[in-house]
Amino acid sequence: MHCVGLRIMYWETYDGGQIRELEGSQQGSIDGMDISSDGSHFVTGGDDKEVVVWKYNEGLITHIGKGHGGGIARVKVCPNCKWIVSVGTDGSILRWKYPH
Repeated sequence: MHCVGLRIMYWETYDGGQIRELEGSQQGSIDGMDISSDGSHFVTGGDDKEVVVWKYNEGLITHIGKGHGGGIARVKVCPNCKWIVSVGTDGSILRWKYPH
């Protein structure tokens, strides 16, 4: 997976071909992305100030978290899939309960 601007792209690791492309944001670039340890979900964050949880295989949004006052620079799903941590461009750090 890779983010370019507003888009999220899935790539085939064998031949490097593009598998899928999603609209990741309507309001700004995606600056952080992480995949859950079980591979079922991924999380994005960026200029739109939202932490977004997606189903990996379907490419569908399951949850949106709002709480940052500015853009989001990084997101990380904890290995135990209990928490998501996001870091804002203003230096703020927020912890979110991972939705199950």
